[in-house]
Amino acid sequence: MSSSTPQKLREKQKSQFDRKAKASKIAVGDKVLVKILAFDGKHKIADRFEKEVYQVIDQPRPEIPVYRIRSTDGTVKTLHRNHLLPVNIADTEEATDKETTEGRPKPRAEAFGYVHTRA
Repeated sequence: MSSSTPQKLREKQKSQFDRKAKASKIAVGDKVLVKILAFDGKHKIADRFEKEVYQVIDQPRPEIPVYRIRSTDGTVKTLHRNHLLPVNIADTEEATDKETTEGRPKPRAEAFGYVHTRA
């Protein structure tokens, strides 16, 4: 009886995890960042991903999460999904445009819609 209890708990925990676990899909043509796997010296607060954006060009076997990616200079790499971070370039460009055009923050009265008039 004691040997079946851990198995039941394991199955219950797996079903709970699988209910909420979601893997983001990477498709051909998507932009991704590549994880830095080799560091020199201390790297406690170093960037985790390269600055260069790559484009997914192929997934050799659909049943395996391995992708071929190409850099802007034409270099082709084959990497596992765990080493890739999908990025949406349009979202990041819009966010930077919004930050630069907003200017100063609104005063509290304007933010809540109060208008002060002087007579």
